[in-house]
Amino acid sequence: SNLEYVLLTPDLSGALEMALMKIPPRSQSSDDLFSHTGEEVAYVSSGQLVLHLADKEVALNTGDSVKLPPGTHHSWDNQSDQEAVLIFAITPPTF
Repeated sequence: SNLEYVLLTPDLSGALEMALMKIPPRSQSSDDLFSHTGEEVAYVSSGQLVLHLADKEVALNTGDSVKLPPGTHHSWDNQSDQEAVLIFAITPPTF
């Protein structure tokens, strides 16, 4: 896919990482669900996304946020005709 990631923290030396992910129209973050060892909080800066969690789907719009507990299998799906921008914080850093 044509995802674009931008690291928002100056470096990965601390306990927290912030990043921005741009998901083009009609594309998804990955074909498979993935997980992180730490917590993740995500904020939809613009656009619409479907968050696929282990066994459910959550529709998110501009201004929505979600917290993913450690080890939660998930992926992001942009089913719209507009680019979606997601800002997220992850601890520990995994970029």
